Amino acid sequence: MSLGRMRSAWNLGGVNLVFPGAVMLVGLAIAVSGRLFGLGIAVGAVMAVLNSTFLIKRVQFAVDSPSAAVATVSMQVGLLLTFGVIGLVTLLLLVLSVQMAVAMGITFFAVQTGEIVLYYLGHSGRPAGGGARLVGRR
Repeated sequence: MSLGRMRSAWNLGGVNLVFPGAVMLVGLAIAVSGRLFGLGIAVGAVMAVLNSTFLIKRVQFAVDSPSAAVATVSMQVGLLLTFGVIGLVTLLLLVLSVQMAVAMGITFFAVQTGEIVLYYLGHSGRPAGGGARLVGRR
């Protein structure tokens, strides 16, 4: 298997699955050991992957839209739907366990930040539009 195929196998529409997958496995291992917050960690990693996937789809739809108004509305509606899904999952976890909900929130933030860092490291700090490079990069 070539390196390019291996990279595409570990990506879901541009979202790197290695980091969130590792975090999810750690969360499941903690849950198996009897700690409820482990399920919150696993759910947080899954929610971060879903959020990233939805974000990529929203941006692609906005780029392909015929006008700036359609692009703006589609981004806002998609953002509200994503917030709604995350909010419902958080409420469900709060009903089950406060520990799970807090672990989900912390993990969601950490995995989402990690995905952004991995994305920029993988693209050598260059914006997609070919604009100016990040400070300090050559």
